[in-house]
Amino acid sequence: MEDQKRPEDDGLTHIQRLNPEQFDIVLGSPLGKRKVVRPASAGSRGRNLIILAVLGLAAYALATLFHTNKPTKSVVIAEPEPAETMAPLEDAVPVAVVKSAAEPRPTPMNEAHPTPAPIERPNTTLPAQGMVSQSYMAGFRADLQHNNAPQRTVKVEIVTANLREWDGRNRYRSQWKVYNNHIEDDSVCFNFPGATVEHRECRKAAQVFFKEQCREWTKRSDSDREAQSKATQQRYCGAAGTFNPAG
Repeated sequence: MEDQKRPEDDGLTHIQRLNPEQFDIVLGSPLGKRKVVRPASAGSRGRNLIILAVLGLAAYALATLFHTNKPTKSVVIAEPEPAETMAPLEDAVPVAVVKSAAEPRPTPMNEAHPTPAPIERPNTTLPAQGMVSQSYMAGFRADLQHNNAPQRTVKVEIVTANLREWDGRNRYRSQWKVYNNHIEDDSVCFNFPGATVEHRECRKAAQVFFKEQCREWTKRSDSDREAQSKATQQRYCGAAGTFNPAG
């Protein structure tokens, strides 16, 4: 470029035309001072990519490690305590003051020779209410002996037997009650309705049955001398002597 002489400063603004061959129109700098940018080679680009990849992996590893080791903080939310509700006070009810009877004072005991307080025993003797007759006393004593006497237990049995008709071949299933080894006459054939032909014929057959059993158990009792045989013999022989079919 050719050297240009600066105009003298006379306080006025001078406009100078520039030569387009000496200046870059786009950048506004002289053409002799503009730097030429060379394109980067392929080798430098590969190295840059490798460095960026290594830096990215290192940053990811550090971020993962920091996230794993960082303890999680549990947030505890404090619940507000329920406000105490005051129950409404009930109207005070006046209570009548009842004066209790004066408690008996304890009997002072001699410290040197303590003696227990006497125990009051209830009076069990009845006051005399006049004279009683000898007959009344005798009846009173008899009632006491009767109440104190041991009560006898009554053993009740219901016996079922298959009876043959007294004048035929028919059979009746009869039932009767036994009280303490004694056959009750009125209960014989109670399983049949009263005032019926079956009831009447059953009782006739029972009379024959009692006599036959009396003879059989008498022989057996005389033979084995057992208490059970003797009791059965007494049962049927007693019924054979007192039973009446007509009732």
